Amino acid sequence: MMNTIASKEQLQTAPEDALQDLARLASFICGVTVPSDALLDGKQLFALLPKGRSAAQRQALSDLLRTAESQATLRQQLMRAQGFLSGFAEHSPSPLWIKDNSGNYVMGNAAVHSFFGVEQHSIVGKDDSNFWPDDRRRSMEDQDRAVLENHEVIKTMETTHEGARHWLVHKFPIDVDGEAFLGGSAIDMTTEVEKERALIRHDNFYVLLSRMSAIVPRARTVEQLCLDACRVAAHQPGLDLIDICRVTQDGALSMVASASRDGAETSRSPDDGVCHSPADGLSPNWRPRPSRRARCNVRMPCRPAAPSAGSLRAW
Repeated sequence: MMNTIASKEQLQTAPEDALQDLARLASFICGVTVPSDALLDGKQLFALLPKGRSAAQRQALSDLLRTAESQATLRQQLMRAQGFLSGFAEHSPSPLWIKDNSGNYVMGNAAVHSFFGVEQHSIVGKDDSNFWPDDRRRSMEDQDRAVLENHEVIKTMETTHEGARHWLVHKFPIDVDGEAFLGGSAIDMTTEVEKERALIRHDNFYVLLSRMSAIVPRARTVEQLCLDACRVAAHQPGLDLIDICRVTQDGALSMVASASRDGAETSRSPDDGVCHSPADGLSPNWRPRPSRRARCNVRMPCRPAAPSAGSLRAW
């Protein structure tokens, strides 16, 4: 069951206590003990009223009967609404939660507990310091504060620290009889994000092929073709530097052409007999920067008539 401030048993007990209070008032009017269930049956209630009672007493008993019936109707509506909320939240695959204005969880569904890796009913009364590192916790607290203070809905895309999952998070204010609460939901968008990135890579690849096709007819030498290819590829999204090398007979790499995004270029004849590291032609201090950028290594012929193979490498 979904965590709530008041359990279903508590919701059932409170109306019974109220009904007992009304039964005591009815007993005072009738002068005899009136059972609680009599307040839900008008004939049974008035049968307990002794003859000779005044019209005012009969009116008071009628008022108690209407009050008891109204309470029963409200109780039924409350339990119905709670059943809707509980069933919807518990069967939702998305994490759903509610916090009070102090940042403590007062409600959370099964998906929230699964996300945090904790047992059911264990998040109520706890705040984000129990589940998040300090930097992420402070960011979330700032968002929560903005929602409650500005009475606005905030929508953000959140990514797990290792970058494996992506969540579309909604946070919104909830007012309960003047008391402020914050509601939240998180939708797993990992599949959609991966599809979008794959589509972008696909489009970028075909743009690169189109541009490469355009430079082939214009190239008069292999060296010029390699340099033009590096220039085009170096400006592809996610790449910083491209070099094309040939593999010599002893297995070393001899750079033919190289180009970087910032405009640095190098071009050599494949037959100069000198082997160079790919980065030496650009800067002696250049090193690949740590990032998530893709690195590819594609073997290709450097010359149509040359038996040796070449290497296209991208950083």
